[in-house]
Amino acid sequence: MSPFPFRLVVSDIDGTLQDSNHRISPFTLEVIHRLRAEGVLFTLSTGKLLPAVQEPAQLLGIDIPLILSNGSLLQFPQGRLVHATFFDPAVVRAVIQLVSNCNADITVCTPESIYTLDYTESVRAMMNFGGPHPRQISIWEELGIDWARTVKFVIMNMGGPSALAPVADTLKKNLNGRVSFFPTMPYMLEVLPPGEDKASGLRRLADFVDVPLSSIITIGDGDNDVVMHHLAGLSASVANGTRDCKASADLIIESNDKEGPARFLAGLLKLR
Repeated sequence: MSPFPFRLVVSDIDGTLQDSNHRISPFTLEVIHRLRAEGVLFTLSTGKLLPAVQEPAQLLGIDIPLILSNGSLLQFPQGRLVHATFFDPAVVRAVIQLVSNCNADITVCTPESIYTLDYTESVRAMMNFGGPHPRQISIWEELGIDWARTVKFVIMNMGGPSALAPVADTLKKNLNGRVSFFPTMPYMLEVLPPGEDKASGLRRLADFVDVPLSSIITIGDGDNDVVMHHLAGLSASVANGTRDCKASADLIIESNDKEGPARFLAGLLKLR
C-alpha cells in the first residue's frame, strides 16, 4: 500500500516545477515518475496553452488532462479537448475595442494559437515563456472563425500594475460580469470568460478523474494559484511564490530553484 495519503497532485509549472531557467530537474522527473508508479495521479495547472507544455507533460508521463489557459481549457497532452469555455464573439470584439483605446498590447488566445498585431517589447517578453509564439496579423478581422474560439486575452504593458490599472478599470466599468481578469505577471493581465480560473479547472478535473477535492494536493507560486489552493485538501507554495500565494497555502516549501516541489513530494513518499 502506498504511503502517499493523496490521490492527485496538481502543480503549476513556471516558477514552480521548473527552475528559473525553465528546466525540470532530473530529480523532479524521478519523483513524479515514482509518484505515478505509486498510483497517484499527477498533472499541471497553468495559464499556458498546450503547445507550450506538451513536451514537459510528455517527459513527466502525464496521462490525464491538463488544466490550461488558467482554467478555461481541460485538455489531454496528446491534444484531445475535454472542456473549453469560449468567449461570446461579441465580447471578444468589445474587449479588443476597449483595450485598443488604452495604452496596452493585446494578444488573443485560442486552444491552439495566439494572435497579436505587433511584436512589441511586452509581446516578446511573453514569448520567453515558451510557445506557441504569437501569430502576427494586420487587422483583428483576420481572426476569422477564431472570433468564436477565443479562450483568453493577455493584456500587457511593461510599465507594470500602474500602467495596467486603467485597463482593469475600463473592463470592470464596461464588461462587469461578462469577463473575469487578474494579473499573472507585473506587466500582464489575463482576461477569461466569467467564472473561469484555476479553481473552475480544478473542479472539472476532479470530476473527470473522480477524485474528491479533499484528496488533491496543489502546488503553485502565483496569485492565480490562490483559488485552487483554497479548494485542495493540502496546498503548498514554493518559497519564491507571491505574498498572496504563500498566505493561501497550508505549507511553504523550498523554492523552484531548490527543487522545492520534488523535495516536498519525496518527503511525503518517504523516499530515501
